[in-house]
Amino acid sequence: RIKLRTVTTDNEILQHIFDSNGDASELSDKEKLSNLYTVYSVFREYFSKKGDLSKYINGLRHFKIVSITLEQGDDNPQRVFESINSTGRPLTDGDKIRNFALMLNNEERRKHVYKRYWLKIEQSLTDVNKDNITDFFRSYVISKRQAIIRLDAVYPEFKKLFEKHISPEQTMEEIDSFYGEILEYLSYYLLCKFEEDPDGNYAIIKDVVFKMRYIQTELYIPFAMSVLAYHHTGGLSDQQLIAVFKLIETYFSRRIVCNINTTSVDKFLASLHKDTLEYQQANSGADYVEVMKYLMLKRTGPTRMPSDTEMEGAIRNNHTYNQRTAHVNYILTAIDDQSKESETLRHIANGELKLSIEHVMPQTLANGWDIELGVNEKGIEYVHEIHAKYLHTLANLTLTGYNSEYQNYAFEKKKAMENGFSGSKLGINAWIAKQPIWDEETLLRRQKWWIENLGKVWPVPATNFKPVEPNTAVYLLDDLDLKGSGVRSVTI
Repeated sequence: RIKLRTVTTDNEILQHIFDSNGDASELSDKEKLSNLYTVYSVFREYFSKKGDLSKYINGLRHFKIVSITLEQGDDNPQRVFESINSTGRPLTDGDKIRNFALMLNNEERRKHVYKRYWLKIEQSLTDVNKDNITDFFRSYVISKRQAIIRLDAVYPEFKKLFEKHISPEQTMEEIDSFYGEILEYLSYYLLCKFEEDPDGNYAIIKDVVFKMRYIQTELYIPFAMSVLAYHHTGGLSDQQLIAVFKLIETYFSRRIVCNINTTSVDKFLASLHKDTLEYQQANSGADYVEVMKYLMLKRTGPTRMPSDTEMEGAIRNNHTYNQRTAHVNYILTAIDDQSKESETLRHIANGELKLSIEHVMPQTLANGWDIELGVNEKGIEYVHEIHAKYLHTLANLTLTGYNSEYQNYAFEKKKAMENGFSGSKLGINAWIAKQPIWDEETLLRRQKWWIENLGKVWPVPATNFKPVEPNTAVYLLDDLDLKGSGVRSVTI
């Protein structure tokens, strides 16, 4: 009989280890990944090589079990739990929320919350390498508060929500309403974070969700959770939902092309849903999507939507090759995937397609590339200048399946060789294959090609919405970002 219980998910793994007598073949792959099973395996291998275990068994008899009993009404069990550091590292906010969630008035309610709600949360989010539970509740609280919160504020903010929605009597109706909504938001989180959509309810936005996950953009998730909940209640049609997610894609994609970091974007997106609804309320009949376009277009500074002029300058001048590989792949596949639901990018992501980033004009000038660039007409200094100027820019980049074979070959050989540019199925290579020479003039045409096509894939949104600015009432003690706002009145 197992006398000591671990936290719930680990306890099930521990029970399975005993039930299967430690037979690894009877344990699931997920159980084998757990720290608990890893530790068990190390001990089992160690002791299997020992002939006499008596000294180890005698050593175990020196262990003590400490039981802490609290006086009913005199001690606060949750406060005691929060101060415990039983694992050698601080409790996460997810740990504290779990214990708080199950610290209800009676055993019936505790079992009800655990079996009906918390077990689903743990089964969906438990990961041996990441604290997804805390991350989920942070996204949930941000979505409910419509304001950014620090990681160490997740638990206190959750308690506020709990106390706001559940009375001291803790009725079953209140509990089901509160935790039922949490499970609803969990489904939205799993969709955006892991692309989990078991019933196919959100196939209409799966392409955008995949792209955001591929480029490792999670700042939008609290906003997306708010939007999905609003759509669920009938606030948005399916077409509006698609339009909202396409706006998110355009916003992040144009910023990636321009290589703009994510400073303050989390704050902007945290309140975007609330701001959109406030403008709608102040402008009767305004469309949600049109208002959202307006709010995105009016942003300046680090949270701006890059204009066509800014994106054109980035395509011409940025050393795109030096950005994150995922971002470069994302840009290079955008035109091919425009009408194929990210087919090429998906094949790269799941490993079915082995493509690497290729410089058309190589990083080392050899095999006649100095002549290709015009050394005989304009001199070696000109060639070096052109090489330095365009080498890592988007105009000189493409995707190939045989990067190592291309090496520093001459342009004509790169086109004609087996699996070369002429034989490539990618649209970005079809254009290259048609070029008779790869010199500065060709590179300039290639820049224009990228500018025109990426502008079509991610166009700047346009809207005719002209708002009457809403009067937003706020409490001065709330943790709010009021940058760009002006005080119109104060109520005492």
